[in-house]
Amino acid sequence: MKTEYRTFQFSLLAMAPIHIGNGEKYTSREFIYENGYFYFPDMGKFYNRMVENGYDRKFERFLQETKPSARNNRLISFLLDNRISDRNFGGYRIFETELETDNKQLRGGALNQVSKFMRDAFGNPYIPGSSLKGAIRTILMNTNPDWNNENVVKDKKENKSLIPWGAKKGQNYDDLFNAIRVSDSKPFSNESLILVQKWDCSAKTSLAKPLPLYREALTPGKIINFKITTTTKEAGELIEKLGEKAFEFYNDYKIFF
Repeated sequence: MKTEYRTFQFSLLAMAPIHIGNGEKYTSREFIYENGYFYFPDMGKFYNRMVENGYDRKFERFLQETKPSARNNRLISFLLDNRISDRNFGGYRIFETELETDNKQLRGGALNQVSKFMRDAFGNPYIPGSSLKGAIRTILMNTNPDWNNENVVKDKKENKSLIPWGAKKGQNYDDLFNAIRVSDSKPFSNESLILVQKWDCSAKTSLAKPLPLYREALTPGKIINFKITTTTKEAGELIEKLGEKAFEFYNDYKIFF
């Protein structure tokens, strides 16, 4: 198949909080909640400051405590108990929105762990191209793949055979997704993040269930900018219709839930 390179610039609007995790979590001993914000200090700088001021042994004992009370399990408790007013330890802050938890009485003090957002080498949040490509794949697998045939009836379930993808035993190699190259998003600032609780929502019931899971997430309304490069004519024609397919998928998703 003839190589035919095309590059597309895309901008996505975040309609809801978006969490792309890096597999790590902050514990309650690694962030501070006070005065309407969550402060995530650079723990390396924090420890060096404790050494400089003679608090290193106390801090080490604090970290080694295996059965602390709920009150003494938090970094803010260590600072207050030792009358440490300094809050300049690098890192970043995320301001409270009061949407962090369904427990309005405890509010930010109820968070014991926070799942971290994906970050680049400079500490800036971003969305990897693999995550964006996965979302694109989901859209294309759930919408009519034959963009030139308006009479094709769409299967309501995801059908992986609708678009050539991956090697198939006994068949010629035909991988349309291999001809679609998706870049990482442009990085965001930490001010673009909020903390949110995970909720389970089902089409079978109108009730949403809150879970004790908390995450850094991209704020709704933020713009996600990235590029898609295609290497074949067929892939280029498909990506030309991506906006239309995304809208179709969104409408089906909205109706289902």
